[in-house]
Amino acid sequence: MDDSEIAFKAAKKILDLVKNGNSKESVISDQNYPKIVAFHSIDHHKFPKYMPIMVPSGFGGRYTVPMVDYRKIQEEYKYHGEKILKKTKDLFDKEKIEIEIRLIDNQKPEDYIKEIIGEENFDLIVLGTKGEHSTFERIISGSVTQEVVNEAPCDVLVVSQQN
Repeated sequence: MDDSEIAFKAAKKILDLVKNGNSKESVISDQNYPKIVAFHSIDHHKFPKYMPIMVPSGFGGRYTVPMVDYRKIQEEYKYHGEKILKKTKDLFDKEKIEIEIRLIDNQKPEDYIKEIIGEENFDLIVLGTKGEHSTFERIISGSVTQEVVNEAPCDVLVVSQQN
C-alpha cells in the first residue's frame, strides 16, 4: 500500500470481492473469508546512510547527510507508512472485514510479495498500477506490478487508473 488513489482503489476492489463472494452475514459471524494482508514497504525510500549529495553551487561541494538526520528521515517514512496502513485498516474495519497489516522496512515490495506468496500460500495478489514511485525509478528498475505479474506463482489482479 502507498497513499495513492490507485492503491486504495485496489483495496476497495478487495472489499468488493470479499463482500460479493460471501454473504455479509457469513463474513461477520463465521469469518469465512480469505486471509487479507496489506503491507507498506519503506525500503524503496531508503538511500545509503552516507550518501553524498551534490550541492548546486559554483564550488562543486558535496554534502553528506548526518546520521541523526538520516534516522529522522527514516522515522518519518516509517510514520508515513504506519498512517497509510491505519487508513487501510480503518477502511476494512468499517466493513467488519479482518485485515492484517504489516510495515516492511528491510525488503523491496516486489521481493516481499514474492517471498510471502510461497510461505503463506496466497492464491491472489491485488496490485495497483500507478503509485507513489517516480517514472525514473520505474524506467531503471521496472515496476513492482510488472515484476510480480511476471514471477508470481498465483493469480494477480491488477487494478489500473482509468483516464
